[in-house]
Amino acid sequence: MNDPHNTAAILHPEDFGHFHDTIHGHFSLDDLPTEFHPALKAALASPALARLKRISQLGHTSLSFLSATQTRFSHAVGTMLVMNRLFQHIDGRGGLSPDVYVEAEACYRTATTHFPDLKTFVRCHLLLAALYQDAGELPFHKVTSSLFFPVETEIESIANDIRGVTPQGWKLKEQLTLLAFLADYRTLFAPELRIYNLEFICYLITGDGTSHSAKYLGALRQMMDGAIDADRLDYVFRDASVTIGGLGDPKCVIENVAAYKPDHVVVSDARPIADFLSTRMRLWTFVYMSPDVRFRRSLLHAVLEGRWDNPEALKAFESVEIKPGVPFTSTISYKAFLELDDESLMSCVKSLDTTHLKAFRKMAKDLILQDTLDYEFRVLKRSDSSSEDHPIDDLPRDLFFDLLRDADDVRLYRPLSVRVRQSVLSQISAELPIEECTGALAPLFTDQNGPGLVPDSFYLFMPRKPVGERWNDINAALQKGTIYRQLAYEHAARTLTHPSDTRKMFGQGFPEIGISYYTRDFETVVRIVRVLFAKRVPYRLLLRPLDGIGSTARENSEELIRGAKAVLVLASCEYIKRAKDGNSYIAVEVREIHKRYETIPVAVVGLDVRSQLQTAATKAGFAWDELGKGQGEPITSKSHALRDSSEGTMLGTVESALSHISNWTRSS
Repeated sequence: MNDPHNTAAILHPEDFGHFHDTIHGHFSLDDLPTEFHPALKAALASPALARLKRISQLGHTSLSFLSATQTRFSHAVGTMLVMNRLFQHIDGRGGLSPDVYVEAEACYRTATTHFPDLKTFVRCHLLLAALYQDAGELPFHKVTSSLFFPVETEIESIANDIRGVTPQGWKLKEQLTLLAFLADYRTLFAPELRIYNLEFICYLITGDGTSHSAKYLGALRQMMDGAIDADRLDYVFRDASVTIGGLGDPKCVIENVAAYKPDHVVVSDARPIADFLSTRMRLWTFVYMSPDVRFRRSLLHAVLEGRWDNPEALKAFESVEIKPGVPFTSTISYKAFLELDDESLMSCVKSLDTTHLKAFRKMAKDLILQDTLDYEFRVLKRSDSSSEDHPIDDLPRDLFFDLLRDADDVRLYRPLSVRVRQSVLSQISAELPIEECTGALAPLFTDQNGPGLVPDSFYLFMPRKPVGERWNDINAALQKGTIYRQLAYEHAARTLTHPSDTRKMFGQGFPEIGISYYTRDFETVVRIVRVLFAKRVPYRLLLRPLDGIGSTARENSEELIRGAKAVLVLASCEYIKRAKDGNSYIAVEVREIHKRYETIPVAVVGLDVRSQLQTAATKAGFAWDELGKGQGEPITSKSHALRDSSEGTMLGTVESALSHISNWTRSS
């Protein structure tokens, strides 16, 4: 029997001696520190990283860009190689403050004894974190990350192994990544990983941990997750090489990085850095946001979200297995995660019985399994027109669209995150933000620079040969410019598979709740409504301005609150921003809430981090607790946004809101 501590006997290290990468060329283990070799060999043999070989780096993009066939595994190894070269370069230039190493020793003193010196300790941890940072990727992650949720007890177990962290507040990818690393860390077949400090690895990957308050270690986080980090330096050039072509190469960028600080990176020449950042922007606009890629994303999302159409649809999903004995459910165990890859996910979709799904989902399933689609794409501007015309209540099942609402939150550059230190600029400032010294390119580097092809636009996907009279209504709405409002309602109706008004269904035993929310927070609202429906709570929300009994949108908002016996406020930063805008429906609802706060319970749930909500309230000119008018503290988190939370956290948050409403009702 093999000795589990004799890793060399199991892993055959000679098989891992040399590599060739399309971006980084030939390299060998000799390029990496000797102290890192055992951990690398163990990690490359782990199921978590082996799984990345079965996941495409660009998902559906390979159907539009035929050379885009690289895997997440290639990217993981590439990120590690970039981190190695980045560290060597920065260390050689003195680009990390000595205080970084002092803090690292203070925070992780016991672990540093396993390495010959502090620099080797930091370097090896950076390399291991870089290798694992993508281990939590799901297949077609941009879609599946909003529809799959890890088992709550498994997430809680992370905090048992790593003290001082709050994994419930991490993004799904971070949760799964740490589950993967911990699984490898615990196994007897990878004892080489155990000399690495769990808290340090966790901090590098998530920014969470006992060292998150350290003053200087933030520079290492910039190398892992910053404007010019190892991850971006690999995927930008990797993705660009097989899609749009790239300017320069990682080496050119790395050579011009002068230093990493806790909140920014310093470069010595703006030119290659501007090329790198603009290439990333081009990727977002012309690849990640391209209509054909977004179309397939929309199709997959439509199919997978069908599990909530009705109880029979849920049974159909639960009857499908990723592999024998591994069910295909929205709550994904680590065991299921290891089996879920591109092929197994699409096999589940192919095996799905669509009998009980809505018609457009059946069509989406048929289309998503095809390599070519006979569809045409339209890029259209959003319309703020209040005209409803004649609502199209029964849209063609083969009409699809993408409102691009997730793009509203994407910012391609954070001002002041890259600064230039160059003699030619020294008379102006020791370090000048790149947005102030790139001339004609300067407009690229603003926090308002979004990824869309056209600002405030959306995509419409129509068959080239539409059939049926209903397409006459679609064409008429296109001509009148009212199609956006029709689709915004249809998006709500397709996403919210439960009724928008359950007062007659669940009218006994709990106050009827009016839900006040901002339209673009709808995806989070849907998750909350699913909990309310499961708990048989009577609620009501407006899907579109004229859903109520009033003659105007304003009257409907007033009636929503006046007719409620309790109010649930779902407050994001954008909600707060509009709360004092007299022309917005949110301001109307907030005024009505203030009129009634002494007579009905008002539960306020923050969808963003508490500090962000407080900042938004200050800018809007009123105290954060004005929304609830003194009925207790709003339900918020100091560390994470509710929109990114696990199902368990979502359930707990809704239960806290319902508890407030119930307690207030009993005491009044």
